[in-house]
Amino acid sequence: MTTKAQRRRQAIGLIIFSVLFVVIGLSTLIFRDYKLKRISGSFQLVAAGVPTGGAVTLDASEPNKLKIYTNSLSGVEIYEFQVSRFKSMMFAHTYRAETPQKSIGMMKSGKTYYVRVRGYRNNSSGRLVHGAWGMKRSAKVK
Repeated sequence: MTTKAQRRRQAIGLIIFSVLFVVIGLSTLIFRDYKLKRISGSFQLVAAGVPTGGAVTLDASEPNKLKIYTNSLSGVEIYEFQVSRFKSMMFAHTYRAETPQKSIGMMKSGKTYYVRVRGYRNNSSGRLVHGAWGMKRSAKVK
């Protein structure tokens, strides 16, 4: 015969097992399209078949404006641009565009901004997956 405390421990154990089962199941659904790759000294989750972000060209000739250009990547449907004032990309703002160029206004003049790009595409199951970030480039806004 089991006591009330033993039944409570069994119920708690069952709840913990159920929660772990759900969490592991969801994480495999979320990350099934990605692999962990070491790229330029850091690890990134990268989808197979999506090219790494291309070379970035920056135009900061206009005051308070930054224009970002990148090579068009094969198979990429959406480009994601990340802009930050810090080289570590902390506090970065992310912009998406369907073309390999983006113009961003209201930048602080005289400040240096760092930019990197990656591509998104639909995989075989219709999910939108991303490639690795490209190399960072910097420009000083006039």
